[in-house]
Amino acid sequence: MTSFDGDKKVKTKYTAEFVTDKKDYAYIIGGRYNDGEPWEKYQKKEFDALDNALEFYMRGLVDESFLDIKLFEQIFVDGVCQRESFIEPPNTLRFYLRTTVNKELEKEIRSLREKNERLNATGELMREFVRMYHVEDRLDAFIKEKSKIQ
Repeated sequence: MTSFDGDKKVKTKYTAEFVTDKKDYAYIIGGRYNDGEPWEKYQKKEFDALDNALEFYMRGLVDESFLDIKLFEQIFVDGVCQRESFIEPPNTLRFYLRTTVNKELEKEIRSLREKNERLNATGELMREFVRMYHVEDRLDAFIKEKSKIQ
């Protein structure tokens, strides 16, 4: 985001730094840095808008392919960085987000399974009815005719 304060140009930039490669992550947490500095292993994505940066960051927190993710804010005045800060939610946020998402998915899956069981039971009753009255051929013809229409 760029704004002006009098004759000064103020620009805010957000940078997400993240690791998705297991080899790079092992190097970063390994403690032996004989192949460059650990921060050089991070991929970077820059944003001008905080909402876009936070969206990417939050997705990275819950996405299993992100092994680590960090978000930084830099404020530039006339092209000179005046402030750089690390944006870090509480440590429990990642766990909370994954747990909440998983709970919602589990509820949805449970609901779908229950519905599927009810539909299967109804289908079995209908099959039994069709067999009992010996109308399998008529049902097959009906299904075939309906599938042509759709």
